[in-house]
This record gives sequence, structure tokens and C-alpha cells, in this order.
Amino acid sequence: MFGWVFFIIPGIIFSIWFMFPRYAVVVDNERGMTAVLKSKGYAKGYFWDIFLLAALGIIAIYIPQGIISSLKIPLVDLAMGLLIAPLWVIYPYLIFKHLKETKKDLIFAPTAREKNFFAVLGVITLLIIIVFVGLLVYFAPQIENAIEQYQKQLPGATIPFERNGAV
Repeated sequence: MFGWVFFIIPGIIFSIWFMFPRYAVVVDNERGMTAVLKSKGYAKGYFWDIFLLAALGIIAIYIPQGIISSLKIPLVDLAMGLLIAPLWVIYPYLIFKHLKETKKDLIFAPTAREKNFFAVLGVITLLIIIVFVGLLVYFAPQIENAIEQYQKQLPGATIPFERNGAV
């Protein structure tokens, strides 16, 4: 459980810090790592405000979508999706716009050290994902066997499939 919390909390922090690079690219005409770090600069000092606004936005969008999806009417569900999709772009932009107005004195000049740190962090993350996927592929037969053995031990359990098409 501690491991999950350890990775979820940094994920939330990075999500808040790096929520606005796409808007920094379009509005501020920044590029690459400068846009990413400028997003972090806008979020600095407003972490909990952004977190609460993002949480409220998620709740306000998912509750109506969940209620409408539970009706199981495909056209209504599709219409709801088409109405909600623009909100996922507009709502964070409004938060960004407010932060930009609040921090209009922000002069941002990231150092090479900052840029390199996050670039290296991104490469390390990519390598970890590649290694993880490779290990999953390599150990897939053992994982499948372990799952089958576990299912056989369950009382009254049926195995949904057998190898080679035999049922």
C-alpha cells in the first residue's frame, strides 16, 4: 500500500505542476521544456487552489456523465460525451488564464539545470516503462500459470479458458 501512495502522490504533484504547458505553447508562445517549466512556475504557490479546482471540475464532469451513462441510451451517452469533451480543454484553460492574470509579473527564464533535470527524469521514466513492459512480456507465461493455479485452488471456481482451445 505504501508503494502505491508513494507513486500516486508524486503523480498528483506533477499533474498539478504540468497541467498548463499546452496553454503556455499557444498563449505565451513558449516551446518544449520551457513551456513545461513555465507551467510549473504558474502553479508555484497555488498548488492547493489548482488541486481543489481540478478536483471540483472532475467531480462536476464525472457525476453527470456517470448518471447519464447509467441510463444505457447510446445516443444520449454520445451527446453527453460531445458536450463534456470541450470542457476538458476549456476548464483548465480558464484556470491557466486566471493564474496568468494573477502572475502577470512572472518573468520566467528556466536554467539549463532545470531543463536538464526534467528531461533526464522523463528519459528515466520512459526507460522504466519500457523495462516494465518487457518484464511483463517475458514473465507472461509464468503469470498466466500462477493465475490458473490460483483459480484451481478457489472452491467452486471454473477456469474460463484452457490452452489449445480445449475446454
